[in-house]
Amino acid sequence: MSLVTVIATERFLSVVTDGREMRNGEVVGENYPKCKQFSNVLITYAGVKQPAEIIISLLEKEGILERGNLAEIAGFVNVLFHTPELSSFTLLFAVGGIDPQGQISFYTIDSKNKNFTQNIPVNGKTSFAVLGNQEAANNLQKRLRNTKGALSLVEAQRIQSELNGQISKRNIGVNNTLFKFSIDKS
Repeated sequence: MSLVTVIATERFLSVVTDGREMRNGEVVGENYPKCKQFSNVLITYAGVKQPAEIIISLLEKEGILERGNLAEIAGFVNVLFHTPELSSFTLLFAVGGIDPQGQISFYTIDSKNKNFTQNIPVNGKTSFAVLGNQEAANNLQKRLRNTKGALSLVEAQRIQSELNGQISKRNIGVNNTLFKFSIDKS
């Protein structure tokens, strides 16, 4: 499975994805971003490409993305994850950006474990999520804990890129072709 990392502070949301695309355990592409940006909303995923792309196209078709309400978008994804048509797929989504109150926030949705979580970084805290790799989640948590002072977008993406490089050496589902996305609350 691909590696997608999300880091959020009160000032920005950063998403870094690798570019490897796999089908049935075989590499079929090396340059495929698993994130799409719609105005002040980022939607990213790990898991099976075809149903993930269908979910994103449904969000567009239904006009949900256009409204830009993060809770509505994430809730729609969560409802779709519980349909019989998607129950056999492992999909991990993150939906983030600037919420209606003007805060940076993101949601994570997990089809396998049926988890639905909202993350809002407040009081100088950093929120993060890793889609697709528990080792990467543990490493990212350690790196962020050791970061001194306020985290900048450049520093966050450097940490995300380094983590991707480490994981790609041990995981066939991850390559070093990186795609970086961000939303800045300036």
